[in-house]
Amino acid sequence: MLSLAIQPLALLAQPVINSGVYGVGSRYILVANIGNRVCYQGVSGIAGRYAIAVGETTGSLSYQNRKFIIDGWKNQYGKTISISQSPKGIVVTFQDGENAGYSAEYEYYEPFSNNRFTSVYTKLMNDCLNSSGEYFQTNPGYTIKSPKISSSNSNGSTPNRQSGSDGGFFIRRPTTNSLKVSTPNQSTCQDAINRSRSKLQMANSRIGSSNIRNHSYASYPEGKRLEYVIGITGSGSTDVLRSPVFLRSIADDIISQCKDIGLFSVGLDRSEIGISYGIMYDGSIKEFRCIGDAFDRRTYTQPLNWGDRLC
Repeated sequence: MLSLAIQPLALLAQPVINSGVYGVGSRYILVANIGNRVCYQGVSGIAGRYAIAVGETTGSLSYQNRKFIIDGWKNQYGKTISISQSPKGIVVTFQDGENAGYSAEYEYYEPFSNNRFTSVYTKLMNDCLNSSGEYFQTNPGYTIKSPKISSSNSNGSTPNRQSGSDGGFFIRRPTTNSLKVSTPNQSTCQDAINRSRSKLQMANSRIGSSNIRNHSYASYPEGKRLEYVIGITGSGSTDVLRSPVFLRSIADDIISQCKDIGLFSVGLDRSEIGISYGIMYDGSIKEFRCIGDAFDRRTYTQPLNWGDRLC
């Protein structure tokens, strides 16, 4: 049983982040403290499905230069990621690297509850709170792809691949390499991707983020293991999402030209608002059905059927 001794801010030698569960869509960051010991935990509504700004990791926070810094990401991977209190909740900010200045706000959701998440998550948080020095662990099923700057971390874990940081519409800024797919007709696929970006930009939208990734569906049309995701901003973004014919034409172009891509998703950048189109088993391109109203995303653990999506 996790026991938290939450103390008044004024009595502490340093500021703390208020304990609680903070969320945006199906992404959650848990924060708890005992005295000056502050720990966080990133949890996806479905493990590995949604990208958490801090990754699906559990770790300690150190107060440095008037910011709470995630010890493990900084000391083991050279990434300075801060968490700060905001009027609505907490803000996660990348302080350096290719995502420098990129931030995401997680609104206060509810008090920290032992029965909200599974016991393994509670144990990791409890271990962090009752340890000293740097603590950094990946959650079950989550691995990190970024190379470590040290051979091992302070608690002995050796993560080696990051599977969740590119999920949802909170994804890395695009680079040339991130948009390439290793297929026999790669140039044709890249042409289709370039056309999609041009069409969206002509519709008064800006590309905020884009990525090609493995989708999380267990069963899908043969060979179609990848998803192409675009996060858009700009004055025309809302109208774009209300244009099914326009989006279906983009999806058809990409899916037909890219051998491994079976799903195209577009949404408002840094949000849960989006729409997905995929190839069906009969070869047609259809919009995926939103089942968000029928299930509690915090507890939904059954595999999604191809053609359905949580939203």
